[in-house]
Order: sequence, then structure tokens, then C-alpha cells
Amino acid sequence: MNVIIIGAGTSGVETARQIRFKNKSINVTLIDSEGENQYSPCSLPYFVEGKIKDVSVYDNFELDSINYYRKFKPIKLTKDTLTIKGKETLDLEYDKLVIAIGSSPIKILDEGFVLKTKKDAEKIKKLKGSFKIIGAGYIGLELAASLALKKNKVLVVEKQDKIMPGLDDDLAEYVQSYLESIGVKFKLKFKGEINSLKYDHLIQCVGFKPNDEIFKTLNLKYDKGLKINDDVFVVGDLARTKNKVTNDYENCMFANIAVKQAKIVAENVLGGKQDYEGFVLNAVSKVGDLTIGIVGSKAEVVGKYKGLDKYASCNGKDFIVKLYTDRKGVIKGGQIIGFSDVAGRLNMLSSFVDRSVYDLVEVDTCYNPCVSPIHDPLVSAGSIVIKKLEYLK
Repeated sequence: MNVIIIGAGTSGVETARQIRFKNKSINVTLIDSEGENQYSPCSLPYFVEGKIKDVSVYDNFELDSINYYRKFKPIKLTKDTLTIKGKETLDLEYDKLVIAIGSSPIKILDEGFVLKTKKDAEKIKKLKGSFKIIGAGYIGLELAASLALKKNKVLVVEKQDKIMPGLDDDLAEYVQSYLESIGVKFKLKFKGEINSLKYDHLIQCVGFKPNDEIFKTLNLKYDKGLKINDDVFVVGDLARTKNKVTNDYENCMFANIAVKQAKIVAENVLGGKQDYEGFVLNAVSKVGDLTIGIVGSKAEVVGKYKGLDKYASCNGKDFIVKLYTDRKGVIKGGQIIGFSDVAGRLNMLSSFVDRSVYDLVEVDTCYNPCVSPIHDPLVSAGSIVIKKLEYLK
């Protein structure tokens, strides 16, 4: 069997690796217009800062017998042949085809830099002077913090009236205050001409769009197995899949989701019949020393807890949890910010989405005065929700 995968980002490479892990004899071919080894896009802001020295993830294509056509673009597709063009034009026969062509950065101006690829990060890392960043989402704020910590002058420009639109106002204000304390400046509700703000370098961080034009043009659809037909599959950023909390279909452009989808596509390429049931949004970001996390979605009942992540004498720092449930006490999501142990509690909360808050507060949590408080912040937020639920009865 010949399997061709178009795109060597996280989803494409992971699909190739999973197929090779499951079957040693199949011919696996990877095609990519850039031809980079697999790297972590989420690492790029920290690479710019210098905190992460190497963003590489995987380069053992030859060792794992994965054919890799670097700097080739697909130019023609028939039922069993893909034509690609690089230094030469080649016709490659396939039995199964996986489309993993990812997403592209949104540009609202024709100038400046974006941060999507390793090459983008390498260019930005070499720059010196002052920076204006358009966009106060995850990437914009991570990059702003990284540049500010390198003692650069940084201004974040945002058309909305707050940073991180998905974050509640009170938490967004806390994050903004922290970023200002490390040197980042903000201009919110900005409606003017961006070039009126005099800075040396402009970086656009206004989001990404899926490379799904082929689906719109050809009216292609795919099932829960991420299968267009028996021979063609889709995976990664360009796949619209179900948000299990809201029941909406969305492009969830996270590496952890890409890896989960890749495992399912690999199984189905080999004849399996697995379905991808969708995702619970579980996003985490780190700006300087502060970690920000969002799970699921908001709901009618909210419990907010603010305390310390451990004893004050053990250098305890702020830890804030907001937990959302419906009127029946079913957990729909939450938001967490703090300086340690945010990711673990995000994952714990993710596992409780669509379960009862009464189950959450019964969890046996660990305790050590210099590690974790005796009253866990997540459980404490759940207890606050329960008090509200009892009042609403």
C-alpha cells in the first residue's frame, strides 16, 4: 500500500509516524512545500526569547523509512495519482491520501512580520529595537512578554476593549496588569492608522485561517472518521470538528488535538473504523511567569476562588479559578490563572466537563504546604458553585 500525506506540520508528521508505528511494510510518503523537520509552533515565542534553544521535535524520517519530498508542491490530483512539483515534476501513485495542509496567518497589512513558522521566529529573534504587535491573543501576548523580557520596548495594539477576548474581564485585567509590570504597553480600542504609532518593527498576531479552500471549492465533506471517501482523509488545523461542550463545529488549531486526530486517521488509513468524537477546548498560555488557561465554555453559574497556590512562607503566589456550571450543576468549563500548577488543574477540570460539580468536590486532592494547599483551588471554586446552586433552588 502507498500512503501519501500532504503537509509536514504536526498533524501530517504524526500521521506518518503513527502509520509507520502500526505497520512496518507500508510505503509512507510525506510532501511539504517548506520541507522543514517537525518542530513545535507553540515553542516559537519562547524561542524568540531564548528560553527554548531548539524547537525541533522529530527528524528521523530516513531511520523510520518515511519518504520525505521537501520543497515540493502538489499541482494535480487524480483518483490514484498525485503530481508534485519542486526541482522536478513527479507523478506519485497512491492508495490512500491524507490532506494535512494546516493553516496560514491572517494578515491585515502588507507589511511587517508574522509568527507562524520556524523561519519567522528566526527572523524576529535577530531584530533589535522597539516593537508594535497587532493582536492581544495568545501568540501576541506570549511574543510581547518574550520581547519585553529581552528589554525591548513593546506596544500591543488591540481593536477590542480588552486583551484575550475569551478571558473574563477581571482575569484579563489581572493578566494585563502583570504584563505591564514586565514592561509591555497596551493601546486598546485602537481604531486609528497603525503607522501613526512609531516603532521599529511591526508584527501581526491576529490569528490563523485554515487552508480549507479545496473543501469549499469542491464542496468536499468528511465524516467523523475524518474520511472524505474510502481513500482520502483530512487531519489537523483545516478539519472542522465538534466542540463537545457547545456542539458547534470549529477548527481547533491546537497541537494536542492534531496528535489525537492523527492517531485516528492512521488507524482508519490502515482499515480501521475509529471516529473522532470532538474536543473539549483546553488551552494554556504562558506569558513571563504567569500561566493562563481556559477549558470548555462559560455557563450560567460561576464560582470564583482566589487564593495562593501554596503557603505564603513557601513563596505562595496568586491562584485564581473560575468554574462554570449550568443550573443543574453540570460543569461546562472554567478559567484559571496562576504562577504554578495551572496545567494540571486544567487537565483535571477538562476530565470533569459534562460531569457534576458534586463529583468534583469529592475528589481526594494532595496536600503539602510547599507544593499544594490543603483546600485545592479547583475544589474550592466547586464549593462556591454549590452554595450558589443551593441558593437558586
